Amino acid sequence: MRNGNLLACRSVYAALVDSAEPQAVADMAGALEALALRHESRLRRTFAEHVQAKQFEEALVIGTEIRSLFGNHHLSDEFERLRPILERRVSSTIGDPNLRSAAST
Repeated sequence: MRNGNLLACRSVYAALVDSAEPQAVADMAGALEALALRHESRLRRTFAEHVQAKQFEEALVIGTEIRSLFGNHHLSDEFERLRPILERRVSSTIGDPNLRSAAST
């Protein structure tokens, strides 16, 4: 929790959920949910900023992180819906140095 590692926290929670005291599990569940919400908010904001700045490669990287952290979540579904569009945008900027430089700033 201290390092904000959502995947590690989920693994620890899964390992402890059946063996730890119920109050400890409940406390960890609440802390895990708060951590997930912070990650979701940060990723959603960062993804939108990259798309608005036409930084499509960066948006794809963030989207991949969203997918890995929130695989069964509407946020991941939204990214998967947008992925082909972002990939086309990346492909279309390859030959255009003006768009390419805008995407790397």
